[in-house]
Amino acid sequence: MSNQFVFYLFGLSLVSMALIVSFIGIRSKGFPTRGTLVGLLGLFAVLVLGTTLFAVRYSRDEQITRRNKQSEAADAAANADLAPGASSGPSATAPADTGATGDQGGGAQAGLGPGGTLALTADTTALAYEQKTLTSKSGAITINFENPAPIPHNVAIRKGSDQIAVSDTVAQDKTSVTAELKPGTYTFYCTIPGHEAAGMHGILTVK
Repeated sequence: MSNQFVFYLFGLSLVSMALIVSFIGIRSKGFPTRGTLVGLLGLFAVLVLGTTLFAVRYSRDEQITRRNKQSEAADAAANADLAPGASSGPSATAPADTGATGDQGGGAQAGLGPGGTLALTADTTALAYEQKTLTSKSGAITINFENPAPIPHNVAIRKGSDQIAVSDTVAQDKTSVTAELKPGTYTFYCTIPGHEAAGMHGILTVK
């Protein structure tokens, strides 16, 4: 059940309850009694609290969806810019050789850069990374991840909705993840349920 559905359910219940109580109050002079008033106030408090809670969650889901769409749009623009050069030259038909050096030429990875090694650290007081953005040259990119917190975390790399790579999950330890990445915009995030939604994510820009 989505946060959006529950938010609307609480909201409609709150409005319906307000209308029903108002209607009964107009028709009945002795309404509400003291016992009924206490029960109604408790019910209204629950509905207001539920509506507020799921309004916050729904708003957070909307923000995540909007950021993902922006990331996908940036990826599409980057891919459109790279498309003319991607199909030209001998690299389109040359066999892949992940161990080839840059001066050999003609390999499938000839269009990629030297890659790089990036540092990423988990926040010790919140579900977040200390770094919100990372930048690297294209090629074999390694993210060295340190989690000093007792709460388990990891780091994964995603392009659009496709997960490319994910590290081991660690607590008060270090790990790393490596992926061969082309120029574009990617998302790095924690795959532990609820952590990304709470803010444990960022943007990886590959040039």
